[in-house]
Formats: sequence, C-alpha cells, structure tokens
Amino acid sequence: MGLLKQLFFFAAERSYRFVWLCNLWRFSWSSWRFLKSRRRVEAYRIVRGRIGSGRTDTYNNDHGLNFFARLILENRYAFVIELGSYTADRSIKLSKLFPQTKFYALDITDDFSSERILNGVTLGPNNLQNITVIAARHPSTRALVCAHGTLAYYAQPDLAALFKTAAELNLDVAFSEPNISLAEQSRPRSFARSNGSSYHPYISMLLQAGYELPDSGGQQVRDCWGRYAEERTFIYARYKSSNN
Repeated sequence: MGLLKQLFFFAAERSYRFVWLCNLWRFSWSSWRFLKSRRRVEAYRIVRGRIGSGRTDTYNNDHGLNFFARLILENRYAFVIELGSYTADRSIKLSKLFPQTKFYALDITDDFSSERILNGVTLGPNNLQNITVIAARHPSTRALVCAHGTLAYYAQPDLAALFKTAAELNLDVAFSEPNISLAEQSRPRSFARSNGSSYHPYISMLLQAGYELPDSGGQQVRDCWGRYAEERTFIYARYKSSNN
C-alpha cells in the first residue's frame, strides 16, 4: 500500500491529466452507485426516531440552507415551511439564525405524524391540508415554502397541486433539487430519475401556477453538480401578488 501511495503522489504531482482522470473516476463511481440504488417512498414513510439525528457538522456548508437563509434575510418572511424535513436539523438551524421568523418542519415519516414543537420549530405532517392550516394562522404576511431534495419524490400531478395551493395562499417557493437542464424550458412532462423520483420541469410548472422567477429567470446554477452526475437546481419563485 505504501508503494501504491507513493506512485499515486508521484503521478499526481507531475500530471494534471492524472489528477483529472482520478476525479473523473471518482465521479463515475459515485454515479454508478446511484444507478444501483433505489429509494422507495413506501419504506421512507415508516422511518422514525430520526429527528435531531443529523451530524452536528452537516449544515455548516449546506447549500440548501444557505440558499434559504439568503431569501429569508432578503424578504423578512413571517414564517417558513420546510417540506421533507426528515431530521428537522435544517429548520432548527434556521430558527436559531432567524428567531423572529416562525418555522414549520413537515414530512411524511412517523416522526411528523402529529403536530408538536421541538426547539422552537413546529413539526407536523406534510400535506396540502396542513399547509393551508398553517397559512391561515398567519394572514396577510409574507411566507416561504422551501424544500431540499424532496420535490424530486413528488409525482408530477402532486407537485402541480402543491404549486397551485402555494400560489393560492400567496406563498413564495424556493427549493434545491437534483435535476437536468435538458429541455428545462420546454418539456411538458417529468423525466424518470429512479424508482419513486423524477426530474421535473420546475420552471414551466411554476410559471403555469402564476409565479415569477426573479433569480435569472429560474435558470440552473451552472457548474453545480451533485455526486450522482446530476445538476443541482436552485430556484426561487415569487408569487406575483407579493411583489414590492
């Protein structure tokens, strides 16, 4: 092993092509592991005991959290609803950063089956009825619905219903999701990603629901790729009635 390590460093210090090939191999291997894996929504629903179980350093450089924090800071939202919270660590962290904002963490797992408060964050089930109930508690205030790696697991009709409901409630929407930019502006239907998840045409769906896309027209963040050979799209959608 010592000799192999020496040979590796010898080559890496002298050839950028060798380093590039190593990066490409690592990227390809991660992508292959993703193709072999299949995440099922049915198994996800019965998860329990995960709240607060995230690594303590998980969100120090979390792109989704930083994206949401920027929007909360800019728009001074009265409340924020995070969909697909899982461990709720992201909402708990944001609530500490913005103590004047009310945070709701929703998911479909057993941990979120009934409403309760944890570390100042209200936990509850992720469904349209609950989102509507939450919005009714804060009339005439600006609010944000956000998600990180969650909307990909919505069926396209369910995602359309979510955007429609959020628009009717005058809620802004922001999310960070795996996606592909291929025909993003024109494709009418979702592309298959894995069992139970899809690459959705987010931009056209949001525009159809009545949203506008102030961040460069909702374009993908270029050169932002996940470890599974997927583009990571960051989209902020503002409902037109909330314009200042």
